[in-house]
Amino acid sequence: MKDTVSRRSIALPLGALVISWGIYLGARYTDLFVTGVYDDDGTYLGQEPPIQASVYLIFGAVAVFAFSAVIAQRMAISHRVVLGAHERLPRAAHRFATLSIVVALGFAAILGVSVFLQGFNTYGPRSDDLGLRFATTYLPIILYTSLVVAVLLIGFVLRKDTLPKTDDKAQFSSDTAPDSTDLPEARKSLGAAYALPIVAVAVALIFGLIVFDVTGTNLEVWVWVIIQVMIGAGIVIGTIFGEKAVAAGPSGASSRSRITRAARGLNFVLSIVFGAVVSLMGFAYGSTAIADLRISPSLSIDIYAAPGTGLANTPLGVNGWDLAPGTAVVVTLEPGGLEIVRGEVDGFNSFYKDTTLPSALAPGQYVLEGSATGRDGVALTKTIEFGVAENGTLIWNEKAQQMMRFGEQDFTVMTPSLSWFLDDLLPALVLVLLAQLGIFLSLTERNKRRDPRSE
Repeated sequence: MKDTVSRRSIALPLGALVISWGIYLGARYTDLFVTGVYDDDGTYLGQEPPIQASVYLIFGAVAVFAFSAVIAQRMAISHRVVLGAHERLPRAAHRFATLSIVVALGFAAILGVSVFLQGFNTYGPRSDDLGLRFATTYLPIILYTSLVVAVLLIGFVLRKDTLPKTDDKAQFSSDTAPDSTDLPEARKSLGAAYALPIVAVAVALIFGLIVFDVTGTNLEVWVWVIIQVMIGAGIVIGTIFGEKAVAAGPSGASSRSRITRAARGLNFVLSIVFGAVVSLMGFAYGSTAIADLRISPSLSIDIYAAPGTGLANTPLGVNGWDLAPGTAVVVTLEPGGLEIVRGEVDGFNSFYKDTTLPSALAPGQYVLEGSATGRDGVALTKTIEFGVAENGTLIWNEKAQQMMRFGEQDFTVMTPSLSWFLDDLLPALVLVLLAQLGIFLSLTERNKRRDPRSE
């Protein structure tokens, strides 16, 4: 019979982490609209809006995870009191909830200190506004401090349970205790417990290398998802076989017994490392997906030669970024409409090409006209005026050339699209869900009450 209460107490902080992931990405999305404010003299005044919503959203994400862990801990403790302190799954749920509380406290403390340190880096006229200072610095510090104190008191000080200290040894009743015979089934399970996680990692890495060799580019996010699915499946299956080996293998303090129990420990450590690493990947890829919505499409043309240089073999460079993949970048020479450059934007939304100016230009004035399309669908144009002297040398105002466009006013926040969700955000969500599922399955499988005679 499944212990649904213990399973719910394990699932609660795991599910809360997914919700916190969504809140965190919401915070990152609001940051896309934050810009620097300057006066007419270029003096930095601060940011607009002056109070960033992300500060409070991130606090909310930490609070959701922290209080869900506290609730899970209370559930697990109450269940242990009813079933007994030595029941393995409630004990595992209790310990996991406590670990989640410690992790939440660590993040809250780090973020609170981060806000404190950032308070020393504010400058400009707005830094003298006490109301603004309170909302951006003092209040977040107060909130994080209150959260840490509240969680510490509820989770550790104000608890009324009197559970005895227990170990992590498998508990068997006397009439079902495994004998000391090293059964063939136990040896097979032990071998699978050690081998499967290692084989899964090797297969996943080889798969990634094959994809890299075939495509010749960095691995896409979905490829990383497949790699982590392989690794996670190997760890979970290894955990199952490790439990079978313990249940059917030798008991006591023999070296064979220690090796068998070590298989359980190996897969448990791997599951925790897997969950932590893949969760971080999910947060990182999610942040990248949100950041990709803010773009600054740009097209630049530059003549790499000083005025007075001979026209022969004069180098010309064309580059752009945040352009629509697959669209054309064209540079023509006017008058005459001679096409100097034509190329296609790559899959990384960028374009770069080196060429030379025509060597047989007659003396006179010319214009290089470039065109491209930004990721937001807006047409971009760029022009450079130059001349050719009677002696065939280059004439142009190098200082007046605006090679690139800088400044916060140039950014655009794209509306999230279905293709963006499927290609960028969904893989990050899958990684976060995969990490939580791996931890849940490993904890529940590792702490099942098994009758070794039924194995």
